[in-house]
Amino acid sequence: MLHKNICYVFERAIRGEICDEIIAHIDANKKIKATLADKKQNSKQRKGSVMWKKPEAFNDLILPYFDKANKQGGYNYQFDMFEDIQLAQYDKGDHFNWHEDTLTDPFDNGKIRKLSMSINLSGEKDYVGGHFRFRRLDRGKIVDFQPVKFRKKGSVIVFPSPTMHTVTPIKKGRRYALVAWALGSPFK
Repeated sequence: MLHKNICYVFERAIRGEICDEIIAHIDANKKIKATLADKKQNSKQRKGSVMWKKPEAFNDLILPYFDKANKQGGYNYQFDMFEDIQLAQYDKGDHFNWHEDTLTDPFDNGKIRKLSMSINLSGEKDYVGGHFRFRRLDRGKIVDFQPVKFRKKGSVIVFPSPTMHTVTPIKKGRRYALVAWALGSPFK
């Protein structure tokens, strides 16, 4: 479902058993404190735990949703690789304040983030808070959108990486997410 050309949501797209397997992997392995793109830890901007995995392990899972959202969302961005996959755990008080995923300069390989994806691995009753919101400029004014409804387990959201977004603090419970980025040549 397309939401005002800001994002594309696939509700319950990933089977629950697959979500549970990824959660078990997150629980069983060492995580690090979440950092910002410059590798700094700033708990006012971001708080949570993450681990990183090579994208090859998840290509078959994420590629169909990047492709479909890219076409049906009308973005039609060129991309040709994925960045390492982030497996995230958000506990009470954890959050990620307003940010965009596209960095100012390309990576060393000359690529930039074009599309961002988040897969909600948790069930909607597993946590309170943790709402995904978007913001954009419209005729010089900041417009915040209501939280996007993709809280059901296995739901996938895809959006252009330059889009401002936030994940509000978790008030209760634990939220797990798989985060991926499709990379391509800089916009022209």
